[in-house]
Amino acid sequence: MVRYDSNNLKELRESKNWSQEEVAKKLHISKNGYAKIEHGESRINMERLKQIADVFGVDVVKLMECQDDKDKSTGIICLIGDSSVNNNYFGDSLSEIERLKLIINHKDELLKKEQKDNARLEKELARLVKDIMKKDEQIDALMKKLTD
Repeated sequence: MVRYDSNNLKELRESKNWSQEEVAKKLHISKNGYAKIEHGESRINMERLKQIADVFGVDVVKLMECQDDKDKSTGIICLIGDSSVNNNYFGDSLSEIERLKLIINHKDELLKKEQKDNARLEKELARLVKDIMKKDEQIDALMKKLTD
């Protein structure tokens, strides 16, 4: 799960003159679901944060920056890691190492999803090959009957 500054979401939405319902439609979620995200009442993963960033046309890091002043970014709060290790970062600016860790974490999430998809597709392929082999056997049996 990733921590983000919900004030950034509201400011971005209002700057585009969009309603919460319009943003929710763009994200393919309910209005209440988006409202909870915008109010900071919902925990989201990096993939959802990236989707939100894409809708607003901003870098995902922008959504994670804490804003005390509209012109000055005062820091970032984010959670990086897996289920066994959590690393919290707090600071005045996002360093290059922290950016790279965010990128790696996001890539790891995408890789896990890809691996699950690949496993599912491999099972489906094996099933289809088995079905084809069965059909081939049936065709061979029919051909044999016709030739006898």
